[in-house]
Amino acid sequence: YTIKTIGRNKNRAIGVSWEVKRKYSDFEWLKNTLHRFYPGIVVPALPPFPKSKDRLSGQSKKLENFLMILTDALNLEIQNILK
Repeated sequence: YTIKTIGRNKNRAIGVSWEVKRKYSDFEWLKNTLHRFYPGIVVPALPPFPKSKDRLSGQSKKLENFLMILTDALNLEIQNILK
């Protein structure tokens, strides 16, 4: 999957973007690692792994959304810790 991310600061794009190629197993690893080392953080569910190539078309966007939700959750957790 190719994930394109646009940098943002307080929900506003800041003109920085990058693309990376990742396998679905990379997202599984990230989710499992966060659960193991940060058990108090709510990690969103991964979108299901597509069973056929026909279903791959929207998968990158779903994984990108997973990362955005995860980033927001981690930012919120950090703000709570700093209070």
